[in-house]
Amino acid sequence: MWQKSDNVSVLVDEESGNLGFIHVMSILRKRKLDRANDHELVGVPPQSDLSPSLPMDRLALITEAVHGSTSVDFSSELSGFNLEEDRTWFDMWPGEHYKFLRSLAKVMQPKLALDIGTYHGASALAITPYSEQVFTYDIVPLDKIGNAYANFLELNPNTVQEIGDLANPEFYEMHISRIRDADLVIIDGPKDGVFEYKLVPKVVNDMKAGSLLVLDDIRFSNMKDLWIAVDRPRIDVGSFAHSSGTGIVFL
Repeated sequence: MWQKSDNVSVLVDEESGNLGFIHVMSILRKRKLDRANDHELVGVPPQSDLSPSLPMDRLALITEAVHGSTSVDFSSELSGFNLEEDRTWFDMWPGEHYKFLRSLAKVMQPKLALDIGTYHGASALAITPYSEQVFTYDIVPLDKIGNAYANFLELNPNTVQEIGDLANPEFYEMHISRIRDADLVIIDGPKDGVFEYKLVPKVVNDMKAGSLLVLDDIRFSNMKDLWIAVDRPRIDVGSFAHSSGTGIVFL
């Protein structure tokens, strides 16, 4: 039975009264974002208009990762997050992409993975156990941002944080060899209409054949044109990852 409370649609089991499903888009809107940086969610073009032909072997990898997401268990890792909302989002699937990222890393076993946009460390935490080496990038160090995952870098010696803006050409050139060597790159930046538009075309051009790029929030209104412009085979798997769009680009 559908009920409405505080503008959130929920599906409630009539016998038990338990919450069965929360509309993930409504949950996304409840995030405590600065209203100036909030984004309207929009539809993306049909898959047939973007990439009518996808590499079947690479697509099989994605479907395996989706299937694997169903058995990911984060229960032993949640306590490291200081905020209740971070624990909720990290463990939410589908709706959030962290279980998908963990499963994707398990399937890929990347020797080198890059996480662009550290924030509290959730994406890096998701991929670290199955990646030989992870470099996570941000303009603010984990120990300075506040409410970051407790002792993340100390607990994961295969992960290093780099501080700097990859949209800056000089900083990008300093790290271009890593981008070229990476098997997996995740970009979850500010979605400010500038950063991703500067960075993504260069990353797509520089990543090696056979690698994979994950773009978060491609259903944001100011990400739609960027997603359309990517000139590689790609697919949005947001229904099985992040409800605001999880774009997979096959290099």
